[in-house]
Amino acid sequence: MLAKVLEIGFTFIFGNGPWKKGATLDVESYIAELSKSIGSVAEKARILLGSISVSPHDIEYVNRRERSLQAGFSTLEGVNAICDLRSVFRASPSPDPSDSHLANIKDLLGFEPVVFVNLQIADGTGRKEACALQITQNQLKQILKTLQQASIQLEVINELKANFLSQGDKK
Repeated sequence: MLAKVLEIGFTFIFGNGPWKKGATLDVESYIAELSKSIGSVAEKARILLGSISVSPHDIEYVNRRERSLQAGFSTLEGVNAICDLRSVFRASPSPDPSDSHLANIKDLLGFEPVVFVNLQIADGTGRKEACALQITQNQLKQILKTLQQASIQLEVINELKANFLSQGDKK
């Protein structure tokens, strides 16, 4: 049900609803459309939305932000991971019929923990694909450390952005 509320809301804000550049969301029209689709929940939405004020600038920013983030580079749509123990044998299966090879494919040397990672990716045109990876525990630690450092840099960028925007408000 929430998905339907959001779908109708985005249609009104960014799509074919009563949206005009420089205008805010017409809550009454939105509620009327919700009433047609989902009935009594519409009144609850009216109460919630009545106190929300979104500026035309913010609406345009959200719309343009999504478009600019998809331009040029693929974007991450989702990620899944499964941990497993990978068996390590002395030899891998092959057509070799020799007795020594048969003995080696049965010789279990141990286990190696691995993570299977599946990334759902969308390109700038909206085409989606999956990328599956097998990574070791050490590789996972390296990835997490790198992403943590990227997160630190984003915090610095966000502080600079906030300072920049607050200076613009003073002018």
